[in-house]
Amino acid sequence: MKNGLHRRWRAVLCIGVLVLAAAVAAAVFLPTRPMVEPADNPSVGFVSADFGRDGETYSADIPGSELPQPLQPARL
Repeated sequence: MKNGLHRRWRAVLCIGVLVLAAAVAAAVFLPTRPMVEPADNPSVGFVSADFGRDGETYSADIPGSELPQPLQPARL
């Protein structure tokens, strides 16, 4: 009985050490700020869509100058 308790305690201790090591590694290696800085004024510049119907494929490309006004200031 003592041997089983010793093994269980050792397993719990090993798992705890691994969790602690993973937390420290994540805190050290992962940055706290975003990798890509967001743009100050994002806008829609071009819309492209490909779709299929009845076995045929269609594509539509709309430049930003032809987009309706409500889409222009949209946040991405």
